[in-house]
Amino acid sequence: MKRVFLGSVALIALGLGTPAAFAADMRVAPAPVAPPAYSWSGCYIGGGGGYSNGQSTQYTTAGTRVTVAGGQPGAVVPPAGVNITDQFNLSGFIGTGQLGCNWQWGAWVFGVEGDGSATNKEGQAFETFLVPFLGAGRGAWVAQTQERWLVTPRAAGSA
Repeated sequence: MKRVFLGSVALIALGLGTPAAFAADMRVAPAPVAPPAYSWSGCYIGGGGGYSNGQSTQYTTAGTRVTVAGGQPGAVVPPAGVNITDQFNLSGFIGTGQLGCNWQWGAWVFGVEGDGSATNKEGQAFETFLVPFLGAGRGAWVAQTQERWLVTPRAAGSA
């Protein structure tokens, strides 16, 4: 009986020791690298485009003097708030570009940014409402509004 018992113990010991022996030869995966802390520091550039739509009406203001032929100021001073033109559309393409840089210092972020837009917006209308002040000849004059560009520089900081 002792032989059977000792044989069983030996087999169990061999069975338990085998995985440990194989484990010594196993590869160990490297520890995952921690992601870097997020930072707002850096520069950027962007662009876009679209269509802009609007309407315009031109009005007189207090003290407006109407210019007559030859470029001399006339004696006619229409009252303030008289609209010079009919309402007209002011619409067109708008393309824009943006660039900037930010610097993070602890919990603070400082930056400079600028954007610029180029447009081809324009509209025009006849100056019909000045006819009562300057006569029927003024009804053939045209008022025009154009918008060609828009630029906005900025500096900012936040925590």
